[in-house]
Amino acid sequence: MMMSLNFPNYIKVAELGCSSGQNAFLAISEIINTINVLCQNTNQNPPEIDCCLNDLPENDFNTTFKFVPFFNKELMMTNQASCFVYGAPGSFYSRLFSRNSLHLIHSA
Repeated sequence: MMMSLNFPNYIKVAELGCSSGQNAFLAISEIINTINVLCQNTNQNPPEIDCCLNDLPENDFNTTFKFVPFFNKELMMTNQASCFVYGAPGSFYSRLFSRNSLHLIHSA
C-alpha cells in the first residue's frame, strides 16, 4: 500500500472494535512498526498517521485515551512516525467514516 501510494506524507488508519485500555493500541503499534520498517528499508521519511479507534459507545473510551500519552511517548523513544489518536464511537456495521477517507482498516 505504501509503495502504491508513492510513500505519502499522511496516512489515516482505523482500528475497528479496538477494545478498551492499553489493548486498543496493539494492532496500531504493529501497523506503525510495519510502516516504519518499510520506510527505513527504502530510505523514506515516515508519514504522519491519523489513527481512529472505534468501538461501541458503551465501551470506556476514557480508559483507552488515558494510554495515549504513554503510547506517544513510546513512539517518540523509538523514533517512529507521528501518530494522532482519535475516537470514533459507533457500530462498524453502519457507516463511520466519509468516502475515501481511510487508507487502512484493521478489525480483529
